[in-house]
Amino acid sequence: MVQNIANLINNPEFIARYKSSPKDFTRNRSLTFSHLVSFLLNFVKGSAAQELDNFFDIIEQINGTYSHVTASAFTQARKKLDPSVFVELNRVLVNQYSQHCRQRWHGFRLLAVDGSTVNLPATKALKAHYNPTDESRKRPLARLSQLYDISHRMTIDACIEGHHTDERTMALSHLPHTQQGDLVIYDRGYPAFYMFAYHRHIGVDFCMRTLSNYNVQVQNFIQSDEKEEMVELHPNRFAIQRCKELGVSIAPLKVRLVRVPLSSGETEVLMTSVDADRLSYEEFQPLYHKRWGVEEDYKIMKSRLQIEQFSGKSQVAIEQDFYAKVLSKNITSLFVNEAQSTIDETLAHRKRRYQINFTAALSVMKQNIIELLQLKDITLKINKLISKMLRHTNAIRPGRSFVRNVKLGAKHHMNYKRPN
Repeated sequence: MVQNIANLINNPEFIARYKSSPKDFTRNRSLTFSHLVSFLLNFVKGSAAQELDNFFDIIEQINGTYSHVTASAFTQARKKLDPSVFVELNRVLVNQYSQHCRQRWHGFRLLAVDGSTVNLPATKALKAHYNPTDESRKRPLARLSQLYDISHRMTIDACIEGHHTDERTMALSHLPHTQQGDLVIYDRGYPAFYMFAYHRHIGVDFCMRTLSNYNVQVQNFIQSDEKEEMVELHPNRFAIQRCKELGVSIAPLKVRLVRVPLSSGETEVLMTSVDADRLSYEEFQPLYHKRWGVEEDYKIMKSRLQIEQFSGKSQVAIEQDFYAKVLSKNITSLFVNEAQSTIDETLAHRKRRYQINFTAALSVMKQNIIELLQLKDITLKINKLISKMLRHTNAIRPGRSFVRNVKLGAKHHMNYKRPN
């Protein structure tokens, strides 16, 4: 699968689709299309100049040719690269992986949609694009959203938009990348008639946590002693308008309300398209708990991948860095999943289950991802990386609970001076 990515970034037809001009990347320069993509996939988060030196040291070890590229040259080269190249490469990777790995939970492929925000460098251009109407913020803020494969720790689809963009609108953009047999889990803030109707339209199941005051039916259900109940929803004027815009039916629809008691003593209410014949009441508490996987993924992106440490200050740089790190994280997940299969098999006799330490796996992939994309034969490299990851395992603690952390914004955005 990684070899396919390496082949694509050296394919003239593929390159032509993702460069700004036909003249770009045609001269015999050190920072070729393949080199630039590989460089950005190498979890760039330090000084651009130092990262470039480290990158070309590895290239020299591979082909014996020494090159020196300045941060200024990198800034000019990246202007020629369409950030959507990383979106397409991720799509290729995910589609191929899903054909080989079909792990299911009660017959469903479990996916989760969730959003987050990310602080951007304080420039007028970024503020005009990402926060055009918010005069109160000194630093621009972008909104993130992703469709996440819980079982395989893979981001199926992701996007970065202006902070004013509605979370539901971003969620809808992910749904063309789902398929029948998927069950998509959402947190509060996503339930809406047109969201349910769109799921009905594409034949994909959902499970959404809802606010206690979502509508009268939910309020009455909370006041009752029932564990679950089927209710019929009708669209209001706004929902009818949105459904027509989306091209989906406005016919009434039935959803199942499920009451789930939490360890905190609170009660959450889930709205789902999955009826009792396909999923029993008892399964919903563990089902919704699985949604924490996507929140943990954002934690990894922010604290380990440092997605707020951008290598440039332009919109192109922001999008390149974000989409590149999503793809690099997914490539890491490929190796982690392979190593995890080995762990599950070799340690099956033990009482406790063990898992690969994902943070350690990311450290293993740093620099090595360059060789994966530049070496002609990567078989030995793949085996070596998996062996390294097998040395880093943690015991899984059953019944572990998670607490959402509220993080204050950093005083300074970038730790290093970087090219614009």
